[in-house]
Amino acid sequence: MEAINKESKKKRTELFVGVVLFLLIFFAALRVPLDTDLFWHLKAGSVSLAQRAPLLQDQFSFTRFGSPWVNHSWLSEVIFYLIFHYFSHRGVMIFVAILATATMWLIYHQMQGSALTRAFLMILALLVSALVWSPRPQLFTLLCFAILIPMVNQFDLQPNRRNLLSIVLLFVLWSNLHAGFSIGIAFIGLYFAGRILENIVFKSENQLSRGKIGSYAGLFFICILAVCINPNGLNIWKVQFDTVAITSLQMYIDEWASPNFHDLSQQPYLWTWLLFALLLAINERRLKLQKVLPILFFGALGFLSKRNFAPFAIVIFPSMSELCVSFYNSHIKDRIENMQDSRLTKLGQIQPKPIIQKILNLAVAAILLFIIAGKIIYLGDDTVMNAYENKLFPKQAISAISGHGIPSGNVLNSYGWGGYIHWKSNDIKVFVDGRTDLFGDEIIDDWIEMVYAGANWRQLIEKYQIEWTFLEKNSPINQTLLDNGWRIFYEDNLASILIKN
Repeated sequence: MEAINKESKKKRTELFVGVVLFLLIFFAALRVPLDTDLFWHLKAGSVSLAQRAPLLQDQFSFTRFGSPWVNHSWLSEVIFYLIFHYFSHRGVMIFVAILATATMWLIYHQMQGSALTRAFLMILALLVSALVWSPRPQLFTLLCFAILIPMVNQFDLQPNRRNLLSIVLLFVLWSNLHAGFSIGIAFIGLYFAGRILENIVFKSENQLSRGKIGSYAGLFFICILAVCINPNGLNIWKVQFDTVAITSLQMYIDEWASPNFHDLSQQPYLWTWLLFALLLAINERRLKLQKVLPILFFGALGFLSKRNFAPFAIVIFPSMSELCVSFYNSHIKDRIENMQDSRLTKLGQIQPKPIIQKILNLAVAAILLFIIAGKIIYLGDDTVMNAYENKLFPKQAISAISGHGIPSGNVLNSYGWGGYIHWKSNDIKVFVDGRTDLFGDEIIDDWIEMVYAGANWRQLIEKYQIEWTFLEKNSPINQTLLDNGWRIFYEDNLASILIKN
């Protein structure tokens, strides 16, 4: 009877900790649903729905107008647009929080140890991952990646057709949601390379047969082909290399930059590495190579670009929980059992009556739900949304030029505002927006040269026949243009619109 009560108490504790943890994660994931890329995704989604086919040609810029566009996120764009259309910003905010929380739940589900140990690690995982929780198709990649890892583990145990088909179907869906499926392909390759090395180097008890190695290779190559089942066909692989090859990304686009550990919000990534190193140092048990190789690979990607923090969190925290359990069993468990008669232990065993504990648990959950509801109501309010939109985007400038007439000719616009501009106005074809793979190094480098008033700004203004600019008020080119005869058409605290005389 005592054992049954102990087990029942353990399950109640795990349930309570889990509910509180994920309510807190959901609360943290509720954010103002505004992002520089959101608007061109919404616009592309609306066009795809209107023409009842994925948008595969550029319609939004004059620099690439009519060019083929590998729209790898067409399905997620349609999903985001439908949610926005029917539920406005509040619906997008809740949807983003659901995707983020579901991803974190999948990490939690793969972890070992007590509820409190997993909760501690999950808080750190939240701090690492939260940097990329914004209304973008990238969230689907994180969710699919978190789904993939246990599926690969299951395939390793049972490499049958059913497990193979499940993984392949996931990749087909993934390749229509976002081009981040490449991290899944990389994970499969690294996992099975580690599995084979583990067998060779450490003479694993579970010896690999040639047939099983063949099943690993088969899965890897089938998934490479499966992602081509999308409207872009083989070009879906082209966008991977086009994006990585753009040298301007890390220099001028914040999310692609290497982490800055002087920024407190980016330090949890470093804390995770330090804790991981400590756990390895104090542990007698080592991690298997099929877990080590993905950790090293995605960890290295995180040092190259902070947008890779979240995939790293997905692969490392289950392994960190494994190390925590191993250390507990080796060094702490026996000591705790030997302390059963201590006063401290007896004090810890004092529990309120079950009915009182149940009321307290429900009260905590109810308070958290009330706070979450308040945050949803507040952040989704039109007044609050308008305030944030006016602060982050040139809403007033768009209204002003729409009312007084949009200047004629080609525009040199802010990179971050490109999607917002053509979302708000069908009459403006932008110079550039967040679709870096479409514009490539040539156009982005020319944009940088002009906006920062480089040596060739005048020739480039003539090359692209720029007649007006729509940039941040503090853009370096603004004063240069004013000194060369341009005049202010509109200006406020955020934006400045200049036109040629």
